[in-house]
Amino acid sequence: MKKILVVEDELSISNLISSNLEQADYKVVTACDSTEALRLVDSFCSHLLTIELLVPQQSRVTNLVTLLQVRQ
Repeated sequence: MKKILVVEDELSISNLISSNLEQADYKVVTACDSTEALRLVDSFCSHLLTIELLVPQQSRVTNLVTLLQVRQ
């Protein structure tokens, strides 16, 4: 089963995305901010990462660069 990490700070949007992906047979884990995403990115070993570029705690560029560096 393919795994997807969804980073979204609005619970209703996160639930909607997760629900749709799970119905399509994906294993989904969600994070509500950059800190949680960084904690999960290695332990969950997702095949795909979706990230809202405006998640709290870091700039959007920093979020993307940091998460990509962790995955390498």
